[in-house]
Amino acid sequence: MNKIGLVIDNNSKILLKEILNYDFVEIDIVEYCKLVLLDISIPNFKEEFDFYFSQGVSIIVLVGNSNTKEMRTFLKSNKCFDCILRYDVNGKSILLFFWPFRLL
Repeated sequence: MNKIGLVIDNNSKILLKEILNYDFVEIDIVEYCKLVLLDISIPNFKEEFDFYFSQGVSIIVLVGNSNTKEMRTFLKSNKCFDCILRYDVNGKSILLFFWPFRLL
């Protein structure tokens, strides 16, 4: 089974593992993953995105409510496989809404 690499916050990792029946791994070696979920809020997002894109790894970007403009740009550019929209509720809970999640 293909593994999905995660470069996202811990709360989102927990929710994804509960919701989806896939093998998720902390990503350190690109060869293990054909798909990576990458959080737009990480400090080195641009470098991480460019690295995975250059390695031919499909990228799903986890975007926040304030990143909808970037989400449209990613989807139109065909550089990312898809986007997942995240809403933070009361600073604790994270709800994931799957933008047409083509993987499923």
